[in-house]
Amino acid sequence: MPIPVGYTIRIDVTGKDQYGNDTNGDRGVNIVFNYSDPSMVQEGGNHDWQRKLLIKKAGDFKAWATFDGVRSNDLALRFQPK
Repeated sequence: MPIPVGYTIRIDVTGKDQYGNDTNGDRGVNIVFNYSDPSMVQEGGNHDWQRKLLIKKAGDFKAWATFDGVRSNDLALRFQPK
Protein backbone atom coordinates (compact mmCIF):
# COMPACT_ATOMS: atom_id res chain seq x y z
CA MET A 1 0.00 0.00 0.00
CA PRO A 2 1.55 3.34 -1.02
CA ILE A 3 2.24 5.95 1.66
CA PRO A 4 1.08 9.50 0.87
CA VAL A 5 3.51 12.41 0.68
CA GLY A 6 3.27 14.42 3.89
CA TYR A 7 2.86 11.37 6.14
CA THR A 8 5.44 10.45 8.76
CA ILE A 9 6.57 6.86 9.20
CA ARG A 10 8.85 5.25 11.77
CA ILE A 11 11.40 2.60 10.88
CA ASP A 12 12.89 0.45 13.60
CA VAL A 13 15.82 -2.00 13.60
CA THR A 14 16.78 -4.76 16.01
CA GLY A 15 20.37 -6.01 16.23
CA LYS A 16 20.74 -9.80 16.11
CA ASP A 17 23.76 -11.97 16.81
CA GLN A 18 24.87 -14.97 14.75
CA TYR A 19 22.33 -17.14 16.62
CA GLY A 20 19.39 -14.80 15.99
CA ASN A 21 19.31 -13.41 19.52
CA ASP A 22 18.81 -9.69 20.18
CA THR A 23 22.09 -7.85 20.77
CA ASN A 24 23.49 -4.38 21.29
CA GLY A 25 26.58 -5.43 19.33
CA ASP A 26 30.22 -5.90 20.18
CA ARG A 27 31.27 -2.32 19.53
CA GLY A 28 28.40 -0.45 21.12
CA VAL A 29 25.62 1.26 19.25
CA ASN A 30 26.93 2.04 15.78
CA ILE A 31 23.85 2.07 13.55
CA VAL A 32 23.78 3.87 10.22
CA PHE A 33 20.47 4.28 8.35
CA ASN A 34 20.76 4.50 4.56
CA TYR A 35 18.25 5.59 1.92
CA SER A 36 18.10 5.02 -1.83
CA ASP A 37 17.17 8.70 -2.31
CA PRO A 38 17.64 10.81 0.84
CA SER A 39 15.89 13.78 -0.83
CA MET A 40 12.58 11.87 -0.64
CA VAL A 41 12.44 12.04 3.16
CA GLN A 42 13.25 14.30 6.08
CA GLU A 43 14.90 12.23 8.81
CA GLY A 44 14.12 12.85 12.47
CA GLY A 45 13.96 11.08 15.79
CA ASN A 46 16.41 10.79 18.63
CA HIS A 47 16.55 7.05 19.27
CA ASP A 48 19.59 5.06 18.07
CA TRP A 49 17.43 2.17 16.82
CA GLN A 50 14.64 4.17 15.13
CA ARG A 51 14.16 6.95 12.63
CA LYS A 52 11.08 9.01 11.85
CA LEU A 53 10.80 9.86 8.17
CA LEU A 54 8.60 12.65 6.82
CA ILE A 55 7.70 11.75 3.23
CA LYS A 56 8.59 14.66 0.92
CA LYS A 57 8.39 13.21 -2.63
CA ALA A 58 6.51 10.47 -4.47
CA GLY A 59 8.30 7.43 -5.89
CA ASP A 60 9.91 4.12 -5.00
CA PHE A 61 12.14 4.22 -1.93
CA LYS A 62 14.42 1.79 -0.11
CA ALA A 63 15.86 1.98 3.38
CA TRP A 64 18.42 -0.25 5.08
CA ALA A 65 20.68 -0.09 8.09
CA THR A 66 24.20 -1.20 8.87
CA PHE A 67 25.12 -2.21 12.40
CA ASP A 68 28.60 -3.29 13.46
CA GLY A 69 29.47 -3.66 9.77
CA VAL A 70 26.47 -5.90 8.95
CA ARG A 71 23.92 -4.68 6.36
CA SER A 72 20.22 -5.30 6.93
CA ASN A 73 17.69 -6.39 4.34
CA ASP A 74 16.16 -3.61 2.26
CA LEU A 75 12.81 -2.13 3.24
CA ALA A 76 11.09 -1.24 -0.04
CA LEU A 77 8.32 1.37 0.06
CA ARG A 78 6.29 3.38 -2.42
CA PHE A 79 5.31 6.97 -1.74
CA GLN A 80 2.37 8.52 -3.61
CA PRO A 81 1.22 12.10 -4.14
CA LYS A 82 -1.50 13.36 -1.80
